[in-house]
Amino acid sequence: MFKTGTIIVLFNNQSIENLINAIAKTSDVIVLVDNSEDSRIVERNKKINNKKVKYIGHGKNEGIAKAQNRGLIYLKQYNMDFIFFFDQDSKVTGTFQREMINEFNRISKHEHNLAILAPSIYELNKKRKNQKSYELMNEVISSGSLIIKNLVNKIGMMEEQLFIDYVDFEFCWRAYSRGFVVARTNKIYMHHSVGKKVYKFLGKHIYIPAPFRYFYQYRNGLWLLRRDYVPKQWKKREKKIRILNIVFSIFLFDSKKERLKNICKGIKSGRYNEDISSNSHV
Repeated sequence: MFKTGTIIVLFNNQSIENLINAIAKTSDVIVLVDNSEDSRIVERNKKINNKKVKYIGHGKNEGIAKAQNRGLIYLKQYNMDFIFFFDQDSKVTGTFQREMINEFNRISKHEHNLAILAPSIYELNKKRKNQKSYELMNEVISSGSLIIKNLVNKIGMMEEQLFIDYVDFEFCWRAYSRGFVVARTNKIYMHHSVGKKVYKFLGKHIYIPAPFRYFYQYRNGLWLLRRDYVPKQWKKREKKIRILNIVFSIFLFDSKKERLKNICKGIKSGRYNEDISSNSHV
């Protein structure tokens, strides 16, 4: 029997009970790390009634990386075999975690260094015929994913200076650079919100983040472009996306001034502020 821990990061959430009820069937411990700034929401989250839940409140937004690290530190005492990550808007069934663990065990027979497994996301990955049952990935989003026991001890924790954007990608790249395998199963799907708004452009859906996210995307992107272990393919794509986002922000998106202001701040911070490498966490 596998011991399973779950970390859920909250931020001014409306309701989390459905997610907790679903994963409580297979999680031994559920850690809620609360970045909420609204005192009424904080008080409500503290009162969640489930014996498996451990509540950790920050009282302010400390970023997803620090929140996940707080959860990892707490779970360390239980020596979990698997640790799952969820965001507050993730939606899963009561069998999701058991199915993911079974899928991990199946894939690991072929990929012996498998350390991170993610589900497919309905909003990102459309079901296709003749699709492989799993795919090796350079990076996956953290929500719904699982990591193996002791991975953090071997590669380090989440990089807190990134705060929010690319935290999960950087963690995957670091794992990959140390010889571990990252994979996505195409047999298990989950619902997860991947953007504040969706804009259709040339037949493709563009997921538009909130304006404040542009600061972290541009700053963190510039930091990560300098790192040797970050995949070259991602670096090329990142450069194109950052240029396109400036064009889209000027001509297509709402809140133009706010978006452009955050882009400029992010570029300035990314170019001139010191980038503390993730190696400091190992």
